[in-house]
Parts: sequence; structure tokens; C-alpha cells
Amino acid sequence: MESLKLLLIFIISAYAVEEIEKNYCWSYQCKTNTTTFNSSTCIYPNTLYSTYVLNACTSSSTPYCPPIYGTYQNSSCTTIPDTTAVTNLYPGETCSANSMCASNNCTKAHCVGVSLNGTCTKHDYCGPGLRCASGTCKALLNINEVGCTTDYDCVPKAGCNITSTGGVCVEYFSLPLSSVISNCTKTKQGGYSNLCKSGVCLYTSLFSTKGTCSNAPTSVATTPQQCTSDSQCMGKTETNTYFTSCQCGMNPSGLSYCQPFYGDSPYLNYISSYRTFMWSEALDKCNTVRRFDDNCWKMTVGQNYTNLYVSKYQIENYPQLQNNDACTKTIYFSNYYSKTYSGAASLIISLYLLMLS
Repeated sequence: MESLKLLLIFIISAYAVEEIEKNYCWSYQCKTNTTTFNSSTCIYPNTLYSTYVLNACTSSSTPYCPPIYGTYQNSSCTTIPDTTAVTNLYPGETCSANSMCASNNCTKAHCVGVSLNGTCTKHDYCGPGLRCASGTCKALLNINEVGCTTDYDCVPKAGCNITSTGGVCVEYFSLPLSSVISNCTKTKQGGYSNLCKSGVCLYTSLFSTKGTCSNAPTSVATTPQQCTSDSQCMGKTETNTYFTSCQCGMNPSGLSYCQPFYGDSPYLNYISSYRTFMWSEALDKCNTVRRFDDNCWKMTVGQNYTNLYVSKYQIENYPQLQNNDACTKTIYFSNYYSKTYSGAASLIISLYLLMLS
């Protein structure tokens, strides 16, 4: 009898833990013909069914629906937000008035920074292609040059790897397995380093940031993987097992999905897109600290930028982008899907022209 009680306690405890870990997600879906609410309402949180009921704005005078997250208040169609009042732009970034630039100098539609050999107190003030070193704007260090202390001392294609003899600029995503790196950022998947070819590292000490380049873990299950808790989001390398997070999606069924691993296709696409964009010299137009910022990237128009934007957005929002319906795409992710479709159209046109040649 006592053993039966213990078994019941174990089962109940296991069930309780599973319920605590389980995601309970709201669903996101287009308004049906039987749903009625104010015509200007574009998002209606139905608390009874834990559903965000969506109705895309169609009026030319109020075409914008402000997205809402984690709130029970309605959202109503309104005018498109003014995005022209931008300030504190970095040297090299596009401007139309002096007030938009941190330097208060907009010349020929670009913010102007401190020039070569000019006085500076930090990297932010120097023009594109320059760094702030010992109070002076100097040329960025090239790949394999020594003397860096941070990535921002190096050309935009490279980061700083500090060794026993000093810092050396290393091309991003280039170091092979087992290479020693000075900065391995700890993550749920072991570690991340944009110096490693795989993007993945294993930290070698609990008391420092040092690590070695490693193979990237891949999902055990086929992606996208539905889940109810983190314990279902498993990935492996030859030697280690990791778990990513199970996150609520934004779909009509209220389903959750696992965040992908560094060895899965979304991350591989991002690394490939970044390397292509990096070698196009697009980053040379930007201040050194803006090399990973969309304000820098978007100055370059074309498919390379589109591919980079889409791949980065996907790894940052992967669970939320699965199985969206039309209204969710329009209200929450219009910029992403417009670029996705234009990229697909560009690929189709390229393939068509190739067939004709």
C-alpha cells in the first residue's frame, strides 16, 4: 500500500512539473464573418478564448494597426507613424538635416564624423573606416594586423582575438574547429563566437571568456518543431546535448515552437548571408560600432541586404513566424514578409532568365 502511495505521489509530482513548464499561448487569427466589433478596431483580445482577433486596416486615411503584445486592450487603425524625426545617427548614415546626426553635421545626405587624425574620445565619433585610438581617429586594422583591443578596432570584416602576444584582427566566421578564442559568449547551446567558422564555441573556464571553436549543435527533431516545454527542444553535437527554449508562436492554434540550434538551417543561412554582405564592402560605409546594426545595413539596397535582414529576423523571431495567417503577417510582420516575397520573386526571375540564356 505504501509503495502505491509513493507511486501516486511520483506521478502527480511529475505531472505538476510538466504543467508548470508547459506553455499556455494565445492564438492569433483573422476575424471571421461571425465576429463583430468596431470597424476601426484591428486587434481585439478575446479573453474568453485567449485569442487575438485580427482585422487588417483597409482605409487609406488610417492604414496602420499598432501591434500589441501581452495586453488586453484593443488596438485601432490609425495613421502611419512619423519616422522622420530621427536623431543621433552615426557618421556615414543617411540624413536630411544636421539635427539628425550626433555630430550635428549632415553633408551630401550623410552624417559626417571626425576625419583621419582628428581628435576623438570614442569610436562613435570617427568617420567610416576609422577607429578612436589614444584620442585620435586612425585607420581600422586589417585582417591579421595586431594591436586591437575590441572588434571595433578592426575592419568590419574582422573581430579582435586577444592572444598571449596581444590582439589580432581575425576574419569573422573563419576559424576552424579547436581554435582558441578570447571571447566565447555563454549561451544555452554552449557558446557563441562570430570568429568561429561554425559560429559556436565551448568555453574552457568558468572564470574567463576564453573558449575553443566547436561543432554546432543541430535539432534532434525535424524543424520547425512544435513543443510544450523546453525539455522537448533538444539538440546535439557528437559529444554534448543542449536544450533551447520553447516559445509561444503567433498562429491560429496557439502552438509553441522550439527556437532553432546554431547548426540548423536558419542560423546557417544567417552566417552565409552575413559573410556575403560583409565581403560586398557594404559595411565600409558605416561607423565601426554599427557593423551589426540595421541602420548601417539598410543603406545598401539590393538582394544581399534583403537576404541578411530576412535571415537575421528569422533567427530572432523563429517560433513567432511559424504558420502565421494573413492578418498576422500584415499587422505584425509586414516588413519581414514583404522582403521575403520580394526575395522569392527575385530568385524566380533570376532562374527564368537563366533558363532563357
